[in-house]
Amino acid sequence: PWLAHAGKPSRRAYREALRRLGCRPAEAVVVGDQVFTDVFGGKRSGLRTILVRPLGKREFGPTRVVRLLEALWLRHLEKRGALRPL
Repeated sequence: PWLAHAGKPSRRAYREALRRLGCRPAEAVVVGDQVFTDVFGGKRSGLRTILVRPLGKREFGPTRVVRLLEALWLRHLEKRGALRPL
């Protein structure tokens, strides 16, 4: 199953994905490469999350700006010891 134009980080999007998969939040994990959509939305929805590095270097214009903000946020979390690498 898949969900196009989900509107992440909306909780509604994650609830719908869980419904389509037929599982509860405790039975699922969000794997994504964006902090402010994938990880934030998953956490808001009670899911465990795994942040991975993006596969490619080419990004949509606005995504490049978001990646810079994400890098700053991740550095901040790393300094506080709030990141748990696998």
